[in-house]
Amino acid sequence: MHINLQSLDLNLLRLFACLWKTQSVTKAADLMNLSQPATSHALKRLRSQLGDPLFSSQDGKMLPSVRAQQLAEPILSALKLLDEAVGDSSSFDPCVDERVFRIASNPHFELVVLPQLIRLSRENHWKVGFEMKLQPDNPREALLAGQLDLITGISNWPGEPLDLRRSCWGEERFGVLAKRDHPLLQGEYVDLAAFSRQAQLRITMLGDGQGYLDSYLESQGLSREVALTVNGFGATTRILEESDWVVAVSERVAEHYVTDELNWLPLENPNHLIQLTAYWHPLQGVDAGIRWLLDQLNLCLQ
Repeated sequence: MHINLQSLDLNLLRLFACLWKTQSVTKAADLMNLSQPATSHALKRLRSQLGDPLFSSQDGKMLPSVRAQQLAEPILSALKLLDEAVGDSSSFDPCVDERVFRIASNPHFELVVLPQLIRLSRENHWKVGFEMKLQPDNPREALLAGQLDLITGISNWPGEPLDLRRSCWGEERFGVLAKRDHPLLQGEYVDLAAFSRQAQLRITMLGDGQGYLDSYLESQGLSREVALTVNGFGATTRILEESDWVVAVSERVAEHYVTDELNWLPLENPNHLIQLTAYWHPLQGVDAGIRWLLDQLNLCLQ
């Protein structure tokens, strides 16, 4: 179908973007400061001009058609470029600009970084907020849809979308947390091969049960004996105290769990470092707010 771009109202493209992000006519109407009848009428016009239903109601959500999925990235990209051309995207002032950053995080972020961000926010009177989200099944689509601003994790995790932008904002020593009298913790570091043979917990940020350490062990010709896979710490320390299992965690995370019963030692010699990485969608590549947030993440590890 031929589309006459001269007849296509820019506000209809903005409606498309709002529907894509919210999956709701009501929420899209709120974002565009329109009544719901006006929004429904505009959607009817958009469907007519693009020759496709675009969004249909399913299970209480307005889900995109195949054609809408094809159009989403070019439309969102074009709108962002236009906003940057006519607006000021060169600076972000957290004391003036109100914004909520939606972040899909891992245990390291929530234990080590988030408390520091809250402290900095209180001390500097920021007007920004933070929402912690679960790791999405499809990171790229969640970022593109505006459901997330950042995904934090460890670089080169399995299934990492190659076209996402990324920034390494810190490094951590990786090691092993276990009972103080555990045989693995009796030297200056934990031998990688001995670690791989030990029954252990696996803490992963991915729903498929794979994690960074599994990929690293595979690169060394090793695999590990996983007794239990979990998505967060929860009762991990209690489990370690009641068993001979071990868990691999970063040094700063371990600081929260070292007790009279548990201890931590670095993995390998020389010490093995992991890269802490933030991911965002290319359409956010010149977002001053994202750049500001990445700077704060670096400060939190100093």
